[in-house]
Amino acid sequence: MRLKHYALFLLITLAYNLKAQQNLFRGNNNYIISKTSNNGLGAGNALQFSSPNRYIDCGTSSSLNITGSMTIELWINPSQNLGIGQWDRLVHRYYPTGYYFGGRAGATNALAVVLNGDLNTAVTPNNTVVPNTWQHVAFTYDVVSKTITIYRNGLAVSTTIWNGTITGSTNNSLTLSAASEAYNGMMDEVRIWNICRSAAQILANYNTTVPINSSGLVAYYKFDEGSGATTSNSISNDSNGSLINSPSWIVPSTAPIN
Repeated sequence: MRLKHYALFLLITLAYNLKAQQNLFRGNNNYIISKTSNNGLGAGNALQFSSPNRYIDCGTSSSLNITGSMTIELWINPSQNLGIGQWDRLVHRYYPTGYYFGGRAGATNALAVVLNGDLNTAVTPNNTVVPNTWQHVAFTYDVVSKTITIYRNGLAVSTTIWNGTITGSTNNSLTLSAASEAYNGMMDEVRIWNICRSAAQILANYNTTVPINSSGLVAYYKFDEGSGATTSNSISNDSNGSLINSPSWIVPSTAPIN
């Protein structure tokens, strides 16, 4: 009798482990998780930018005027292809002298970085981004090695050497989406760092929260409010975000990351 119970236990354990492995990976070894599962990403709230001119104004704080090494990362779920006739601004701090991260006009579902107005700073291959799918996107810039690396779901998709200099801007706001060439889709968990995070750190932390006292973290917009006309920067109140033209608060149901 004990032998039968033990055999049944082994069978159940093997089935559970096989199911867990199937749920963890799907094609190209990209992680699959749910934005609303217990994965450390917070309450599951997000913001929907569904029409032109809907964006978040995060102000002109000097902490966001980054002119050296940096890391920008966020979750996105685009409602349409990126790069169709516009640059699809995700994170933007006056690109002529600052930094930009988003789609690139004329490049279908590519991710682009623009530093100090150089429109050719860095870009990924077409179809890096998958529309109507939650995915984590990020870029790092190392001012010493002059290296820009762009990531999707914790994995590097392009590396570029850029020999320019960021002069910065003291009078212009950081925006999430923008008043023109606005992003169309959902967004969540925006983190901005004034250091270059390593590839290992990006992979280890892209699908979880990080402590708000993490070294180099200057802005962390979790979008956990779920209502209202502002969203908090968990790091500093001087760069809380004002919702312009009412981006919509949403709680996604199931959002697998492919």
